[in-house]
Amino acid sequence: MTTTSLVILILTLMVKKIHKMKTMRTDGSTPRKSYWTMIRETVKTKLDARIWTNKPTELLIVNPNKFTKIGNQVDYRLVPDPAAIPLLLEDDYSQIRGTFSNYNVWVTPYNRSKRWAGGLYADRSHGGDTLFTWTNR
Repeated sequence: MTTTSLVILILTLMVKKIHKMKTMRTDGSTPRKSYWTMIRETVKTKLDARIWTNKPTELLIVNPNKFTKIGNQVDYRLVPDPAAIPLLLEDDYSQIRGTFSNYNVWVTPYNRSKRWAGGLYADRSHGGDTLFTWTNR
């Protein structure tokens, strides 16, 4: 089984991560005394938006200028499934070529020429044209 990475192409949208739960007390109007709520964190950089799915995390792609009739922001929710982890060490040559497998979800700006996560030919890459290099710019 190989690890696959999902690349999200974002133009002018805002990205929020949901990765923490908080227990809240109700106001007493229901029989329940508490409920869970998710804490949303707006990511500031592309690197902050990477997701490693060993922790329960969701990614929201939000249009901050568009609202529903109820007043909520229009967003798309990405809930990644657990995936296989890389078995190679980070300095192993095969892992240098396939650094895209270090995270399950990457957020990048749209660029038509950057189509493949491991460079044009991952098996011939020296690690300088990978998704990891592109995102770190």
